[in-house]
Amino acid sequence: MAKVESIKCPECGAPLHFESEQEYCFCSHCGHQVYKEDVHYDKNMELKLKRLENEDRQDKRDTMLLGLVMVVVALVVVSFLIFALLAR
Repeated sequence: MAKVESIKCPECGAPLHFESEQEYCFCSHCGHQVYKEDVHYDKNMELKLKRLENEDRQDKRDTMLLGLVMVVVALVVVSFLIFALLAR
């Protein structure tokens, strides 16, 4: 028995059912011709975009953390200088 793969039509979102040997099928809802390799390509691209978005968020968090650390260090240095000047 052939394995059936269920995915969504990229045009209308209706369910599509590919059998393992099929290269393409037509959406029964909108008639769009969908190639299996295109669907897998789209899924891979979607995963890559999500990874890039997550990396971008992490980069922003890292940048904010670095900025916060720099502010704290600057405050410590300024406090030390003020303390040193007042101690004279």
